[in-house]
Amino acid sequence: MTKGFTLIELLIVIGILAILATTVVLVLNPAKILQESRDTQRLSDLSAVQSAIGLVVATAGDPAAAFKTSATPQVDIVGPFCTFVAATAQYTAFTSTSTCAYPGDLSDNVRKTDGSGWVGVNFGLVSGGTAPLSSLPVDPTNDVLHFYSYRRSSVANATTYEINARLESEKQGLKMGEDGGNKNNCGSVGALTLTNDDCWYEIGNSPGLSL
Repeated sequence: MTKGFTLIELLIVIGILAILATTVVLVLNPAKILQESRDTQRLSDLSAVQSAIGLVVATAGDPAAAFKTSATPQVDIVGPFCTFVAATAQYTAFTSTSTCAYPGDLSDNVRKTDGSGWVGVNFGLVSGGTAPLSSLPVDPTNDVLHFYSYRRSSVANATTYEINARLESEKQGLKMGEDGGNKNNCGSVGALTLTNDDCWYEIGNSPGLSL
């Protein structure tokens, strides 16, 4: 006769499995891994945009012309280059040289590379006429706290710019205070204890990243 498991044996096995499962969750911390993964994408996205802008500056017949396109602000949020407008009860870019990705908007409008997307640069003006980016990236979370933003210099014919993103993991979040920019007054990165105007990862060719 085949002998089955006793109740005590089953309870022991279930207990062991529960301990193993708890240990795996504590050691691997899926939430932390996802945060780091999103931050890795953010760093990659901004690097790709920076490289594309650099290509425009290096190869366009008239680089400044690519920066003259004033993008219609795709904004409804607060961020480093956005502010609240009481008259319209919404957030908007506070200058004609700043734009932000609209939270939750994954449409062609915010991704356009002709200067009307969230980056006000016409990438089609590179040598050869083929844009180095088929579409602009958007933040993997893309909400009121995590989004991409861009600002160019208001000086005539300037090709000076800055692009920003907010990082969320403790591992990558330290970069926000070490990027040389002026929006790095970080509180507790892991707990995201910060204000909307502080703690942004900034890259670009603006001296001091202070646009």
